[in-house]
Amino acid sequence: EHYMQALVIREETLDSKHLDLATSYGNVASAYRSLGEYPKALEYQKKTILIQEEILGPKHPELAISYNNMGLINKYMGNYMQALEYHQRAIKIQKEVLSSKHPDLATSYSSISKAYNSLGEYQEALRYQQKAITVREEVLDPKHPDLSSSYSNMASIYHSLGTYEKALAYQEKATAIMEEVLGPQHPYMAISHSNMGGYYMKLGRYNKAIEFNKKAIAIEEEVLDTNHPGLTTSYNNIAATYHSLGEYHKALEYFQKAIAIKEEVLDSKHPSLATYYNNIASTYRSLGEYEEALKYQQKAIAILEIVLDSKHPKLAASYGNVGTIYKYLERYNQALEQYQRAMAIMEEVLDPRHPHLVTTYVNVASIYHRMGQYQKALGFYESSIAIFEETLDPKHPDLATSYHGVGNTYRAIGDPTKAMEYLQKALAIRKEALPPKHPDLARTYYDLGLCYHGMARYKDAIVYYQQAATVDLKIEEKEYYNDLGLAYAKNGQLEEARTAFKEYEHLFPEKGESYRNWALYYALMGNQGESLAHLKKAVALGYKDLEWLEQEEALNSIRESGQYRTLAKKIENAQTMIPE
Repeated sequence: EHYMQALVIREETLDSKHLDLATSYGNVASAYRSLGEYPKALEYQKKTILIQEEILGPKHPELAISYNNMGLINKYMGNYMQALEYHQRAIKIQKEVLSSKHPDLATSYSSISKAYNSLGEYQEALRYQQKAITVREEVLDPKHPDLSSSYSNMASIYHSLGTYEKALAYQEKATAIMEEVLGPQHPYMAISHSNMGGYYMKLGRYNKAIEFNKKAIAIEEEVLDTNHPGLTTSYNNIAATYHSLGEYHKALEYFQKAIAIKEEVLDSKHPSLATYYNNIASTYRSLGEYEEALKYQQKAIAILEIVLDSKHPKLAASYGNVGTIYKYLERYNQALEQYQRAMAIMEEVLDPRHPHLVTTYVNVASIYHRMGQYQKALGFYESSIAIFEETLDPKHPDLATSYHGVGNTYRAIGDPTKAMEYLQKALAIRKEALPPKHPDLARTYYDLGLCYHGMARYKDAIVYYQQAATVDLKIEEKEYYNDLGLAYAKNGQLEEARTAFKEYEHLFPEKGESYRNWALYYALMGNQGESLAHLKKAVALGYKDLEWLEQEEALNSIRESGQYRTLAKKIENAQTMIPE
């Protein structure tokens, strides 16, 4: 408001090319930039530059500062190439007219570093940010806010590179300076806390992540306008942490808060908006609402394909996200195609050990597993483990994901001993890194139960199945009662098996397996007539696992009957029938 009042007076009293008028335009542009109103900021910054270029000439340091400001506005608008161009113009002037240790040159180094970071050119970003730090550490007070800014920027680059411990270390240095010079309630402290939360989340230290994100939100909700863009980062970060904790409804609540602000203040094609669409799609995916997830993911890609280079890592990440949605929709060929698109980009532009690339290997492995191509799946899983063991904390949840994938693949191949080795590794990490009710922890218990089941260690299988249900009751909606009932039956606990089979039939009354189970139960009870009657109903409902029937010892008592042979032949004919 005060800048605009000054501008009105200067426009009325000064020549249209007066440098004081250029200063006012620059001040207004800076204020609009801080408010997140980037198109208005761009409009006023252009006015500043037009005056300065005419009055000061092409090599004036003040013009370099304006070019830097123009670069920052373009960066926030997602115009990364234009941002890079303006920062390069600024540096060209400053190198010619300023000392190599001038703070303004350090500012330009820092700005061009951020532009390179946004473009996914992380090594260039690192190089320029280090130049900025070298200058600032030599010429500034060690508690200067600009030095804090450089440390924070360096943290961001290391985050992009997947080097989270280094990112956290630089952010801690930045936060220490900010808190001393700005005070604990300054909006920049909220940004720093939010960044800290993000790095702790990447390290799998979720409780610390929640703690810092809540600190950030408390500050911002007190000092900022309710639709200030700054709030969206903190909402996004705490939502991402809740998502990692498996608290998807809480995550969705915060993502929706963030998107509501972003859609109000940003252009509909802003890349930042695409990031939030990506995030909300991921949460819908975790909630099992796959069509809703696909809708948001496609909105994200529509933006990114317009505003980013075709080889940008963010675009690759979105292709990968679409692949994951297709995976859960059981459209495996489409999923593999999207993962391979993502992988091709990442292998070209990222460090070979970058976590995003390695996560793509895990995704590709999971599709090959579902398609029954187990050796290919193992190859990608083992590649991911080799890199994760070298680059991540040994208790990181991403490492557990790879261990779990390898374990499940060995189980599918028929090697339960090898499978258990890797699943136990995954369990050890998840018990320590995840909250006690996390669905990934439940899945690990459950899959260990399946391993014991496959080894005919039914008592152990029952323990792990029940542990899975204790962790996450939603597991009961899947195959829990089927597998639990079979383990009870094979362990001679027929009453417990009966209870489990009743629950399974209640959930899936039209599923052939429900009556296959009763055939097993009655065969073990010695009631061959009821066993055959239920098996007939199972086949009528489409049950077709002849291999299981032929190998199940409990069915020996009915296998020689003519009715059993007729049902077995019916299944065999259905398997060999060629559809039109």
